[in-house]
Amino acid sequence: MNEVRSRLATVTAREVLLLLISVSAAWLFFNHELFYFSGAWSPRAVPAEAYVVLTLILFTYFHGAMLVLSLRTLRVRRGLVLCPECGQELSDGTPEALEAHRRTSLTPRPTEKEILAAVALRKAIDDARVGAAWRRGDRPASIPRMLGEIENRPPEPDPLQMPPSVSVTPTIIRRPKEPKGPA
Repeated sequence: MNEVRSRLATVTAREVLLLLISVSAAWLFFNHELFYFSGAWSPRAVPAEAYVVLTLILFTYFHGAMLVLSLRTLRVRRGLVLCPECGQELSDGTPEALEAHRRTSLTPRPTEKEILAAVALRKAIDDARVGAAWRRGDRPASIPRMLGEIENRPPEPDPLQMPPSVSVTPTIIRRPKEPKGPA
């Protein structure tokens, strides 16, 4: 309960101080000749209603100014916010952070298992192509080169012996049996 009373006392003191500032500002508004420093100054005869109206206007103005000043401004980031290449958000817009972002790889490195699977697939494709060429009776020199073979060239097969991974099994072509009886 003490915290509530303390808060209430603070708010009351603030409002009374704001009201006193508004009253003094209204008095100075009507008696602004005081600031001319001419020496001959006397208070103006203004009705009390004018002081009340001007005090209320200034009180409302000061409350609005306090409200505006208490608002927090939006935090504006300087520099780049998004990477111009990939569109990901950058933590810092400085050129150093952009270079650090470019150095990090977006795709993870393949595991050893994935590398072995890719190599095995490449070898299987190469062996199938060589085997198909042998079955057609072509020599390995007449096999068209693919881009993958330039980097991962398969071993040249011995012309006298088939590669061990390619096995040719004779296939017997049988005709389907014809149906018996009238169709």
